[in-house]
Parts: sequence; structure tokens; C-alpha cells
Amino acid sequence: MFGARPAFVCLAISLCTCSDVPEDRAAADPGASVVSGCVRFTVLTSRLVRVERACAGAGCLLSTLTFDDRATFTVLNRRLAVPHFTVTRNESSLTLTTSSVRLTQRIFSNRSATGACGPEGFAPGELTVTLLVEPFTTWASTGEFVSTLRQPSSVAYIVPEVGNLNGTMNVGPSFAGGLDCYSNPPLCAQQYRQIIGQGLLSRSGYAVINDTNATRFEKRSSSIRWFEPSSTRSANHWLAEDLYFLISGHKYTRALSDWALVGGAPSLPPLAALGVWYSRYFPYGEDTFKAEVVSKYRVNELPLSVGVLDVPWHNIDYSIEDLGPDKNGTWPYPNVPGTAKRGHECNGWDGFTFNRTLFPDPHRFFDTMHAEGIKMILSVHMQDGIDHCQEQYVAMARAMGFSQAEIYSNRTVACMMDNRMYVNSFFKTVVEAEPIKNTTDWWWLDYPGGASEISGWDQQESASLFWSNHMFAEHARSQGKRPVILARYGGLGAQRDGLGFSGDTFEEFSTLEFQVEMTPTSSNVLFGWWSHDIGGNHNGATTGYDKHGTPVGPYPGDEDPRNITGSEMLLRWIQFGVFSPIFRTHCQTSCIRYVWEFPHFDQMRAAMRLRDALVPYIYTAGVEAYHTGISLLRPMYYHWPQEEAAYSFRRQYMFGPHILVAPVTQKSAQDGMVPHDVWLPPPVRNEDSKVVSSPTSPTWLLWNGTAVPDGTGVVYSAKWALDEIPLFVLPGTVIPMRTMASTHSVFADPLVWAVWPSSISSSAGHLFEDAGDGLEHMTEQRYTESSVISALTEATVAMQSNSQIRFTVHPAQGKYRGQGSARCHIVQIRGSFRAPAAVHINGSPVPRIEPDGISEGWYISMPSANG
Repeated sequence: MFGARPAFVCLAISLCTCSDVPEDRAAADPGASVVSGCVRFTVLTSRLVRVERACAGAGCLLSTLTFDDRATFTVLNRRLAVPHFTVTRNESSLTLTTSSVRLTQRIFSNRSATGACGPEGFAPGELTVTLLVEPFTTWASTGEFVSTLRQPSSVAYIVPEVGNLNGTMNVGPSFAGGLDCYSNPPLCAQQYRQIIGQGLLSRSGYAVINDTNATRFEKRSSSIRWFEPSSTRSANHWLAEDLYFLISGHKYTRALSDWALVGGAPSLPPLAALGVWYSRYFPYGEDTFKAEVVSKYRVNELPLSVGVLDVPWHNIDYSIEDLGPDKNGTWPYPNVPGTAKRGHECNGWDGFTFNRTLFPDPHRFFDTMHAEGIKMILSVHMQDGIDHCQEQYVAMARAMGFSQAEIYSNRTVACMMDNRMYVNSFFKTVVEAEPIKNTTDWWWLDYPGGASEISGWDQQESASLFWSNHMFAEHARSQGKRPVILARYGGLGAQRDGLGFSGDTFEEFSTLEFQVEMTPTSSNVLFGWWSHDIGGNHNGATTGYDKHGTPVGPYPGDEDPRNITGSEMLLRWIQFGVFSPIFRTHCQTSCIRYVWEFPHFDQMRAAMRLRDALVPYIYTAGVEAYHTGISLLRPMYYHWPQEEAAYSFRRQYMFGPHILVAPVTQKSAQDGMVPHDVWLPPPVRNEDSKVVSSPTSPTWLLWNGTAVPDGTGVVYSAKWALDEIPLFVLPGTVIPMRTMASTHSVFADPLVWAVWPSSISSSAGHLFEDAGDGLEHMTEQRYTESSVISALTEATVAMQSNSQIRFTVHPAQGKYRGQGSARCHIVQIRGSFRAPAAVHINGSPVPRIEPDGISEGWYISMPSANG
């Protein structure tokens, strides 16, 4: 199926070298607002309208009519250009109309006076919202509401509506915690689907976001903005209702872009975070991580960008015999033989002190990893605080005002990330001090970071999770770095502060299948950077209990490489990981993710190399997501909203703008093949009505360029071998890629252009480049020709005749830190082509050569299945 012969051309080409306190933009332009009695309408865009109902007088916290201009965890920016809208009034109603929606407020005589603005919210039929775009639906208030006065909460929620297209894992006053499941596969699969929440998109054409109870930020007075504490909430401007009406119609991506304007777009990860990660719950030490992971990846010619140290790096008493390559570490809980530090009650699950048996010199280890070009991430569980076994304990206790007697009594410093004193002391005495200083690049926080009476949050509440993640993200930004905070989903607004960790999942095809469904729909709440445990976390077997009484370990999983079923499942999970936001293999202590020990290693290696090769394309799509709110993984209905199949084929998606992916999530039959249907949409993308290919010719192409028979608007039924990933592109696609020579470089050299020419039109591909980290991208609205922090390179392809293809790499526009002055380009013309009669570079003929990555010329190569 992948037997085409792409031609490659290599050439050298010169490149063109061409306020301390951020502004608070929470208050809208006064011209965008209209007040009618107890209600204020604020037109943010033609598709997004905020409607507040004030609470003043009897039964309310305030005696005067007051609306709320503060930022919330959900919404930061309301100061947008005022769109065109009209307002008509009479004694009984007010009507506000934009190009997309009409809102009508019925004015009841008994609610018109300021003193009658009670806490009851909108009455039935008081507010009506009618879409002026397809599908022309109507919403009306029903009198149902959640009163802040009765049930203080902290997070926004999306009102359930018929036809909602889902978002990601649900959040609420009780934190769900992710996809963790330790029962059995069928029950886990059922549980997964029950926790999926609402999204910003619906087939009804609108979504209602209720921000009434979301935690407010204080008015910005420093670079890091603090939330409003519970002690002062009652004196501030609480509303009876605070609703946002987001109108998508069938223009889903435009609605998401509008929401990103007010709620913030997905953060842009560092370039290195988009490569291959290695992770495992195992007591690696300095020598074992280098010998068993880094060296083995190099020997087996595998790319590696990020290494993860899970919980066992903490100060737990592991014996040397536990650390051998064929040994399994013990479960790190106190009071369990072999895990607790002798003579202490140390909490090995939490803390910031290295186990010196494993890491005699932490800085030496991390310096070695960084010299290899590998970023490192440490796993911590903040909620248990800083106990007396931590090196930072005395300094932290003193900073928090502990008496000498309290320190002598080993009183634990409770984790309170909602406490300014704690946060300031924590980052100063723990993160920015020895032994942590200048070691880890990023953090895996996993659970919430603690709460107190200051916030009024529950320990497991979504706001506690959101806030601890936000504090770590703000600290990274204060150091000039992009935050990589691997943590659970904290609700609307979480997209601004890092990556998602989806929890401890069952090693089953049903888990993989669910992740393939859920990850694209997460884009419907702008949470586009999920990191799953590729291969699954455990197989559910239990033989003991943790300190909380929860059954734990061991987790045999697929630790036996002779387990062909486990090997095949890991392979299919890896193939999905290639086309996931973050590629991170992981599992529990007793299983392994050493792919070279599995029967399907060759196929796994090919997939992992493909992931590394796609990083320039992924990063370019990530920059686009940062500017538009349109995430890397895109459900099919984003571009084909009027096609019913776009909604029913839930386990396929667009990976960036050009690649259609339909991961295999089933075990193969005895012949090693898996029947798998893929819906191939028609050639017109309804979002912008752009014709991308001729309806009369085969539209979709396989990854190697082979045309799919009748491949337009049909279900393509095929059997897929173990080395095949169902990948499709449209004619005219141009994708930037790299080789493993650039795995640890921000400047891809050589740069690979994969090209699928179109016979009916010219087309272009783009590459965005910058320093790969830092915050410069936040200062530039878009890339420009005069940019000094980024560069944009365009490559175009055109079929000038049936026998001639013209490919042009245009000079890069802009420059950035780490940019080279020249690079080699490899052009892969994918498809079934005869050997060319001649190849010219800049008008001069070049010879056929053997591929060496240096000489100018052309050659023909037979690609691997996923090459």
C-alpha cells in the first residue's frame, strides 16, 4: 500500500538574514455595552455577546446596581474592536442585533427598577437569543440558574445543550481527576465516556458559557495577577448571572477564534516538547537513566527530546539491587518495607529532595542530559506539603513563620498555593534554591497544589488545580521561559498554562479508542495539548494498598516482550502518539517501554522517527493555534460541518491543516491485517468554500502519494498491516519536515519538504521558525517580513505541464536566535512517477546521485510504510 517511488532533491540555498506590568484589558470598550434595567449587554464580536444580570437590593450583596469588569479565570480580555450592532427599544423590550445573532430582552414592569434586581437571575422568557445564521435556532431563558449566593464555586461551565459536540474531561466543584481507572476494561470504557464535558461548539449553532461563579482576578497591579480571596468576595460586584453567548452556526473555527480573543488561545509549547518523550514510573538513577534509556535510544537510532523522572527520584530508600535493568523498583509510600527512609516518616510521593543513592550529584546528571540536548521533567505531587525530610524544610518553615518549637516537632508545611506568602516562599526557597535550581526544565504536577480558607476552594476543586498550574506557569514566564506544566485539566482558561496529563489509564484497546475520540474534541474548549500515557499505564492487577487504602500494583502489562498482543497494542498506541499533541510513552513500574525489546520494534521505530520528522509541521501548526485558537487536532466537522459523516466518524481527525489521520484501534486478525473504514470528505471545505481539488478526479492521496480510488465523499474500506497508519492528504499539500540530524536544533538542516503535487493548481506550504523557547512570540501579533524574532519560509509547487513540476523555496522572511545562514533542502515528490529526464536547480541541471545529504542532485528512494 505504501509502494510509491518518491524522488528527492538536495540543494543548498542561502537564507535572508534579514512594560513591566501588562495592560489590564478586562473592561470592554464603553461603546460595546448597552444597559437595560438590571441587564448589561456587551458585544465583544459579532458572534460573542456577554449578558450580565446585576443583583442589587433586597437579597443581594450590593445595594446599588453594579456590573463587573474584572477578569476571571475564564475571561481575560474584553477590550476588543467594537463590531457593528444595532439596538431598538420600546416600553416592553430591547432588541440588540449583530450580523450573526439577535438578542431580545422582555422588560417586566415589576423588574424594571434598580431595586428589583434580585438574585433570581433571568426569568422564563425574559431573554431570547435567535441565530441569524444557519441553523437559525433560538435559545430562551428558563429560570434555571446556579446562584453564587447559595453555592459559591470557582469555575465557569458550559450550559448543556442538545447537539453539543463535547469538549474534554469534565470539571466542577469536585475534581474528577482524569482517566484514572483501576477496575476492569469495560467499566473503565464506560467511565471514560461519562466524564466528558460540554464544548464551545454545538450542532445547535451556539453555546452558553456561564461565568457567574468563576473566580475573579484582582485588578492587575503587578506582573503576576492574584485572584480575589474569599474574604473580600462579599464586598465586591457579584452578579445574579454572567453569561456569554457564542454563536458558531456552521463556522466552527471562527467561533473558536472569537473565544480565544477573550479567553486566551492555547499556549505555544517549546519546540523540544513536540518531539519524542521517554517516561516510566521507575527508580532510575544517574547511571541507569543514561545507560538504559539515553544510550539505548542512541544505539537503536531512535530520536529522544525529553526525559521524565517520575515519583521515585525523591528521597526514598532504594537499595542498589533494586536499580538493575532487570529489576523493578518498589512502590514509594511511607511505612511500606523498603520504601520509607529508615527512622523517618518521609513522604516519598511528594517533596523536592533528590534520593542521593540514585542521584549523588543531581547537577552532574542534569548537565549531562542538557549536553545531550535532552530536556528533563520532574514529577511532584504538591498537595502533601513540605515535610521534615526535605532539604528545604527548615528554610520553608521559617519563611512561613513557624516557631522553633514547631520546627523541632517536625510540623509539615502545608501546601497552600492560594497563599501569597507560601507561593513567594516556595519559589524562592525551593524551586530557585539548591538542589532544584538549574536542574529540571519543566514540571509534572499531576494533582492540585493545595488550598486554604484564603480561597475557600476544596482541596480537589478545579480552581485549586487551575491555580497551582497557573502559578507554576507564571513563574516560568517570569524567568523568560514557556511553561511546560504537565497536569490535569482545570477548566476553561487552562489552555493558557501548559499541557494536559490524562491520568493513569488501563492498557486496553478500549482506552486507546477513547483517547482517539476525546483528544480532537478537546480542541472544542481550546485545550489542544494533551499528553497521554502511550501504551497505557497499567493492566489493573493489584496485590497491595497505598497509604490511602487504594489497591495498587504490580502492573505486569506488557513487560514480557514475547507478549505479541501487548506488543501490537503498544505499536498501535505509538502510531496514534505520532499524531497526538504530545508523544510520551509511559507505564507503571513493572512494565517496560523499551521499544527495542518488542517484536514490533521496526514498526515502532519507523513511527517514532516519523513523529520526530513532523516536528516542524507540528510547531508551525502550534503557532497557528496560538494566534487563532484552532488546535493541532481538529474534528472533521471543523471543515465539513454540513456532512453528516463528519460527526459520525469520531475516530478520525485532521492533524494540522493538511493530514487526515484515522488511527487503528483494534487488534489484527490472524492474517495480521485490520479492517478499518475511513471517511474521505468531498473536495470542497465548507468553512471557506475553497476548492482544493477537482471533484471529477481522485481527491485524497495516501501518504506515499497513491491516489485512493473513488476517494471523494466516500467511505474508504481497506485492511491495514501493522506497519501502516491510515494517513491521507489532498493534492497540492506541502509539508515541512526534518531529519534526526536536527532533533536537538531549532534550525532544521537539512529541511525536508514532502510534496504531493496537484495537477490542477499551484499550492504552497509554510514553515514557522523561532528560537524554540522564550516569550518573544507573545510580543508579535503575527510573523512579518521585518521580524527579528521569527522567520516564515514559503515553498510552492506547480505542475507546469503533464511532464514538469516546478518547486520553489522562497527566501525566509524574518530572523531569530539560532537561525543558520544556509541550509540543505530535501524535496520529496510523493507519488508514482517515472525517473525524471532532468532535474534543474536555479536553472542549472544536476545529476542523479547516491543520497549522502551533501551533494546537489536527485535520487529515487523506496520509502518505508510510514516514511
